[in-house]
Amino acid sequence: MRSAIATLPLTCETDVVSAHQRAHLIAKCLGFKGPDQNFISTAVSEIALNAFEYAGGGTLDFSIARNGDGQRLEIRISDSGPGIRDLDLILSGHDRSSGAMGLGLPGARCLVDGFHVETAPGRGTVVTLSKNLPASAPRHDRAPIRRIADEIAKNVTTP
Repeated sequence: MRSAIATLPLTCETDVVSAHQRAHLIAKCLGFKGPDQNFISTAVSEIALNAFEYAGGGTLDFSIARNGDGQRLEIRISDSGPGIRDLDLILSGHDRSSGAMGLGLPGARCLVDGFHVETAPGRGTVVTLSKNLPASAPRHDRAPIRRIADEIAKNVTTP
């Protein structure tokens, strides 16, 4: 079962900054500690930047997924760009685009618990990141998720 938290368009550079801020705040609201908040927001920033730079933009969706007793934060970044050529080479860390300055896909993958890429030439890319919620985190059902979404709407500012 999946429950949506927030959606953010990635249409300009400031949206990438907003994605970082929103990811950090969502992670904090869900009970992640400082280092994990930074890992999540950094991974989101890297993939959001890729979507903006290589595909001209996209969409970022945050949700909570439940599996039995476990919960995880899922972040889906999708675009309608050209797709990723040589995905395996890129994920191996042996290929760097001429303009690449950050961690990119391999670095983002190291910062989260789950990482999945769907891509096809001319049909865009969907990157799904996931991070297991701490065992101490309360169960997030509809009411807590709505409160988190309200908190995010109040506290995230546009750069």
